[in-house]
Amino acid sequence: RSFRMLRRLPLALALLAAAVVLVALVRDTARAPGPIATVDTLRLMERMLEMPEFAEPRNAQIEQLQTPLVQLDSQLRQFISQWQTMDPNTPEAGTLRMEAERLQQQLVQGQQNAQSAIDAFTAEQFADAFVRVRGAADTIADQQGFGYVMTSRFDDDEILTQSTSLFEQESLYRSALVAPDGTDITDAVATMLSIPEPAVEAPAVLPMGDPMAPAPNP
Repeated sequence: RSFRMLRRLPLALALLAAAVVLVALVRDTARAPGPIATVDTLRLMERMLEMPEFAEPRNAQIEQLQTPLVQLDSQLRQFISQWQTMDPNTPEAGTLRMEAERLQQQLVQGQQNAQSAIDAFTAEQFADAFVRVRGAADTIADQQGFGYVMTSRFDDDEILTQSTSLFEQESLYRSALVAPDGTDITDAVATMLSIPEPAVEAPAVLPMGDPMAPAPNP
């Protein structure tokens, strides 16, 4: 499951990601100065959130939040279908239209609340994953004689340029522009935390189409 959707999460998650990028992972004042290592912290966290330990409770949370919205959406569509068969100039049609508008407002508000709840739940999971990655990086740095571990990204992915903010975020992921061979410990951290290789392709965390989409206006 791809977590490119991180770029679409709200400001709280964006700030978390920025903090992860800008801060050195290992700050043990007792550690002797030494070489600098790098680790792709954000990618490791994304991969961790694909693991059943994280994905299953998150999916259960999504399903719990979706269920009442699906029911409300179905009720709204029934109202709209009924209204479309009526003479719009009758009092009954006017009453039905007002009820449909009320349900639509309720659905939109429910969707916003659900998305906020999912974002908050996912942010907590990212924070948990960050603590684990930082701990593993600390251990590996100690074993391999690194004095510091900096978050960065070294891959062939094209930096996205659809917007200025997106480009800035992508560039911050790559805080170390160059580094010597043998100083990236991303794979070692993944092995220590038993993080699997990422799936090739999967749906986003929150389904974006029906039935979560608002019903059309009556």
